[in-house]
Amino acid sequence: MKFRILSHHFFNKIILISFCFLFELQAQPKEEIIYQNLSVALKTPNEVRILDLSRKQLTTLPKEIGQLVNLERLNLRDNKLTNLPEEIGELENLKILDITRNKISTFPKEFWKLKNLEVLLLNGNSLSNLPEEIGELENLKILDITRNKISTFPKEFWKLKNLEVLLLNGNSLSNLPEEIGELEKLGILYLNNNQLTTLPKEIGQLENLVSLSLSSNKLTSIPDELGQLK
Repeated sequence: MKFRILSHHFFNKIILISFCFLFELQAQPKEEIIYQNLSVALKTPNEVRILDLSRKQLTTLPKEIGQLVNLERLNLRDNKLTNLPEEIGELENLKILDITRNKISTFPKEFWKLKNLEVLLLNGNSLSNLPEEIGELENLKILDITRNKISTFPKEFWKLKNLEVLLLNGNSLSNLPEEIGELEKLGILYLNNNQLTTLPKEIGQLENLVSLSLSSNKLTSIPDELGQLK
């Protein structure tokens, strides 16, 4: 078989390598300046490509963020954000957004204007559902929703045909919809620590799947179709 069911620690190494490679790739072919202060960045807003505001104890993101119209990578991890300003939607060139370990529960409708997003990291927030607008992020390749409260998916979710990595561990999933088989480019699927009792046979349609992690669920069987992947 082509895919492997991986142990927790080995899988984490695979994910880390994948993220590092993608971040490194985005920085090529030239080195970019990494801004770590929004006030400094706003002095030359059109020149800013990378902004790192991680670990700043932020409770709000200033609306002036929308002035950075050429921003490609935004790191907001490890803050105390409960929401994002509607001006986030002005960042039409944004490719990588990391909001890991905040307190986000909803997004402004303008958020879904970020059509060029390729990497969206939402690990450790307070999301209980995903809005139907998520299907508009058609260029997403990596989506991390680890450690939230997701129990269902809107039907529009399955429009994310370019997804290669989908991390869903630590949520409240009791079933996985058959539409999972429509994500034809999916190579890594992480479902640890949910409430899954079965998997749909359509998971066997994921011909590019190389890594599947299912520990700490309530599975009693695995569909035969998984064995058809070569």
